[in-house]
Amino acid sequence: MTKDGMMSIFQSIDDSLSIFELMAPFMFFGAGLLFFYLYLAPYIKLKFGKKYLPVGAKILKSYVHEYYLTTSGRSSLLYKPVIEYQYEINGEKYISTKLFITTKSYSSSIKYHAETFQNKYTEGSIVTAYVHPVKSEKAYLEEIIPLNTFLIGFSVLFTLIGVIIYIIKH
Repeated sequence: MTKDGMMSIFQSIDDSLSIFELMAPFMFFGAGLLFFYLYLAPYIKLKFGKKYLPVGAKILKSYVHEYYLTTSGRSSLLYKPVIEYQYEINGEKYISTKLFITTKSYSSSIKYHAETFQNKYTEGSIVTAYVHPVKSEKAYLEEIIPLNTFLIGFSVLFTLIGVIIYIIKH
């Protein structure tokens, strides 16, 4: 390879690093905003979405399901509280297992967390479920999943990294 060819390679690497230095603060700041949005979106949905109606519901089943999730060749044992409940609207009975309005499912790698949640809903007890005002088959038991410290932590971390890189470079 010629000397000019080697210089060309190093120049293109240097140009790429310059572009990354320009984009890095915005990428980190954007990732931080994305995590903030993912955390805040459920609250926005509750505040400005359709108002679900509270109704009495009977707990039919309440247990913790253990299962393995395999990603990238690694298996993790997860625990999912399963709560099945029945409610009645206009004389018609419905059955649901949805726990939160904000997510379809909830699992934890810590059995205690799943058991603590599941223990709030004992079989045969009467609880409040929240039913969609138009689509009666849509219901949930709790408004929001417990505080997601992962999303908050990453949103703060990535936003701060973006701001710090911007201050240092400009």
